[in-house]
Amino acid sequence: MKDTLKFKCHPKYWPLWLAFGIFRLLVLLPYGFQLFLGKWLGRALGFFGGKGKRTAMTNIALCFPEMSEQDRLRLLKRNFESMGMFAFEVAIACTILPAIPCEEKAPRITNETSGTNKPMR
Repeated sequence: MKDTLKFKCHPKYWPLWLAFGIFRLLVLLPYGFQLFLGKWLGRALGFFGGKGKRTAMTNIALCFPEMSEQDRLRLLKRNFESMGMFAFEVAIACTILPAIPCEEKAPRITNETSGTNKPMR
């Protein structure tokens, strides 16, 4: 037990714990504001994207050769905005799901032939 606690409290994990704490606080904000912040985060990731941005632009160019360059850039921008909003949605899911009992997380599958409420195996 002590070794596990010592491992989790090691200073190299402090930035990760800080990020978890910040996301935990941001989840308390109204959903619309979270989406706004997510778009902003996505735009920042797109601006500083580097290799990932070049890869995404190449993929878009290969998948949609008929699109103009301006349309491709607009699609790339929207893609990065969606990634930022996704980060906030994951934070919401990670905050809410631990409070839900396991039985409510996954729907129970019933055996139609026997009419019983036992899980399928």
